[in-house]
Amino acid sequence: LTSTAVVLPDACSTRADILDFIGYSSSSNNATCAGRTTIPTSLSNTLAGFRTLGGCTFNNNNADWAVAPPAPRNSASPINDCTTHPQATQHVMISQVYGGGGNSGATYANDFVELYNPLDTDVPLDGWSIQYASTAGNGWAGQIQPLGGTIYAHNYFLIKLASGTTGEGLSVDNPNVIGSINMSGTAGKMALVKRYGGLSGNCPIGDLDLVDFIGYGTGTDCFEGGAPAPS
Repeated sequence: LTSTAVVLPDACSTRADILDFIGYSSSSNNATCAGRTTIPTSLSNTLAGFRTLGGCTFNNNNADWAVAPPAPRNSASPINDCTTHPQATQHVMISQVYGGGGNSGATYANDFVELYNPLDTDVPLDGWSIQYASTAGNGWAGQIQPLGGTIYAHNYFLIKLASGTTGEGLSVDNPNVIGSINMSGTAGKMALVKRYGGLSGNCPIGDLDLVDFIGYGTGTDCFEGGAPAPS
C-alpha cells in the first residue's frame, strides 16, 4: 500500500511512500524481505489473510495476522471502532482450545491447547503446566500436563493432547509438547498455571499461580468474564 501511483523499483523496496507491506507464502520473494511482516501460514483458494481484531492490531510482525475463509468487507460493512478493543493482555495466554480431536467427524485427530505470548520478551515455561477439569468438576490433579522450554515473544506454543475413539481428523503437527489430557469436545475448563501442583476447587480463579483460565460450553461453572466461551 503506497501513497503514490509510482511503481516500486524492486521486490523489497523501502521507499518512504510505502504505508503498509505484507508478504505471504514461503515461496514469495516478499515473504523473505528483511524486517518485513510475513503472514505465518500460506494462503490458498479457501484461505485469506486477516489482520486480527478486524484490522486493529499493528505490532508490525506476523502475530498481527491470521488466516480464515475469505470474507471481503467494504465501506458498507459495519464500522469496526479500534478504540473499543482492549489492549493486549500482558501475560502468556491460552489462545485456542480444541477438545474434539479424534471424535467422529473431527477436523483434527487430537485435542490441543495453543498458547500465545503477546509480550516483547521470551517467557520460560519450566515449572508451568496446563490443567483440565470437567464442566462442573474439580479433578484438576488427574489432568495435569507439565510444560517446559520457552514461548518466544509474539509467538505460539502448541500442546498436543489425547485423541478420541475414532482417531478421525488431520494430524496435529509440530507440537512443542505432547500430553494425554482428554478434553471434552463441548464443555470444560482449562487453566494455565505457574506450577505443576494441582489446582483445587471448582473455580480456582483466585489462585496466585493461575496465569490464564478458560471455561467453555453450556453449564460450565467457572470462567473469566461475563459468560463461558461457546461450546
